[in-house]
Amino acid sequence: MSKFIQFRDDVICFRKDCERHANRVRSSFPQSKVRPVPVQDLCEWLGVSVLDDREAKWLAGSLVRKDGAAIFYNGNGLSGEEVRFIVAYELGHVLLSKTEIAHMHLSVSPFAAHGDDLRAVYFAVGLLVPEDELRHQVDIVGLSEGALGLKFGVSADVVKHRVTSLHWRWS
Repeated sequence: MSKFIQFRDDVICFRKDCERHANRVRSSFPQSKVRPVPVQDLCEWLGVSVLDDREAKWLAGSLVRKDGAAIFYNGNGLSGEEVRFIVAYELGHVLLSKTEIAHMHLSVSPFAAHGDDLRAVYFAVGLLVPEDELRHQVDIVGLSEGALGLKFGVSADVVKHRVTSLHWRWS
């Protein structure tokens, strides 16, 4: 059985649940202490293929079937931070999906509005920016979007989403 099947969960529905699931997946990964989280290596470890299709007309998507899963994105013009978030976001779709899925996105934002997309965002930010480590880093560098983004390998928008979702205030 593929590892990704082992980590799929049908009961994930709230932010804390998504983050706990992300923590469980990350802590099971042999490189769990590496920062930024090597999300593509994590996908490979889970048995989820990650493909950069530079000819695609869409930005990102994922496919889940009974026999496996794949994440694909169009990396043209994207920063490393954007690719990391997109792959983590799509991994959230793969692991939190209740059924076989196939979907594509023309854009991906850490400020997704609702439903499955919001769950995928919560999973991605929980995976890439663990709350306990974020608290520790804030004690060291303060609430600096740039410094925190560099530490966790994410954009300032992802840091801002993470801080906002934790109901912290920018000083």
